[in-house]
Amino acid sequence: MTVPHTTTSRTFNLLLILGLLLAIFPMVVSSDSLFMIFDRLFSAHPSALLQGLLMPIMMLLGWLHGFSFMIGTVICFWCAGRFLLRPERPVMPAAVLIPLLCDGYVFAQALPFLAVPRGAGIRPMGWVFFTLLLACGMTVFGLVYVTGQFRTQQNKAFCGIGIFLSLLPIPIMMSSLRLMAAIKGFELEP
Repeated sequence: MTVPHTTTSRTFNLLLILGLLLAIFPMVVSSDSLFMIFDRLFSAHPSALLQGLLMPIMMLLGWLHGFSFMIGTVICFWCAGRFLLRPERPVMPAAVLIPLLCDGYVFAQALPFLAVPRGAGIRPMGWVFFTLLLACGMTVFGLVYVTGQFRTQQNKAFCGIGIFLSLLPIPIMMSSLRLMAAIKGFELEP
């Protein structure tokens, strides 16, 4: 007799919805509109107490605007991994899927550059820093996970593929920005 996983599936669905909302938040709400809301709130209510209460909320929204795509995509990729590695029907071996999801997550971080206007000159130093940290973390995570699978799994070929895929996040990070620049036609300033 099996117990229905209603609580687990509800939590999973809510987490996936949260990840999608966080991922699209910076695309739907521009930073200019956030600053306009900040200005209107603080000019309309000059009370120091109200400003003291609203300031942490506005700072959280500003921080969330900058990092919500990274946070949302990691939630979505985690949910995808959980869905694809269901115990009853895994799509592919975990030693291959986990590094593949790490590679996809690193590549997805370049997708917001598709919103950059054609011919614009950008200098994405912050993006490079945070994405390099993510790529290094995904490389280490993938290698640790696959070497753990290497010890327990019978099929060593899948583990070899997983090790190769685990080494790709840093090259993917470097080439994904160039790919977006080639697709959109913006220039990377030194």
